[in-house]
Amino acid sequence: MKNKYVSTIWNIKQRGHENYSFVDVAVNTDNLLFIDPCLIESANDEWSQKAMMYINSFMDRLCASYRLERDEEKRYLLSHAGEQNATRLGYGNGHNGKGNTADGLLDIFCPLNDLIKQIKTIGKVEDLSLLGSG
Repeated sequence: MKNKYVSTIWNIKQRGHENYSFVDVAVNTDNLLFIDPCLIESANDEWSQKAMMYINSFMDRLCASYRLERDEEKRYLLSHAGEQNATRLGYGNGHNGKGNTADGLLDIFCPLNDLIKQIKTIGKVEDLSLLGSG
């Protein structure tokens, strides 16, 4: 099967990531490509700044929903955590990834309920430790 690139779909003759402000991936094969959130945060271009605004807005709202014990809002926010298969980016074949469910994520994040109450300095998600003990 011949690879079909974004540039091919858009009928652009020149291929390669360096020629575009997006990644010219083959959309009909699996692609080991992920967006590094650290690069979004540190970039100064308009797209990255807008993306950071959306990411921060989501994370601030999620943290507030834990602090204010808004269970339905937590469930609503976490219900959008599924994998986006339309881009075909990642390790799957574009049809198998679903991500975790809202209930599964609520179980995983259950310790946040107590942490946010116990540690008053937690105001943003970045204030949480990423690594826990075994």
